[in-house]
Amino acid sequence: MSTKQVHALMILRDHGPLTPREFARLMWPDAPGWRASSNCGPNGAATGMGMPRAGGGYLGKLRKIGLVSTSHVAGQGRLRTRVMYELTNAGLKALMEWKACNDASK
Repeated sequence: MSTKQVHALMILRDHGPLTPREFARLMWPDAPGWRASSNCGPNGAATGMGMPRAGGGYLGKLRKIGLVSTSHVAGQGRLRTRVMYELTNAGLKALMEWKACNDASK
């Protein structure tokens, strides 16, 4: 497992379940993408809108290899259903094996 994957799994273990935006904020808190602006229609721009997409993309890769699972939470009022990502048993086992391997090598 890469160090980025380990970091992502630790975030989900300690803070999960998370939305892609919440995950991205914890994974890359100082990334320049949070300050980047993009157009959102004829009357303005939004800042940091690419980071939740990056977080969702990374979580999707972890989901594809079975380390993360999704659940859908119904929103209240005008909020739509939110996708929440959480660590699977396989992800927790992989994290524990990585930790045991690294502790043994020290």
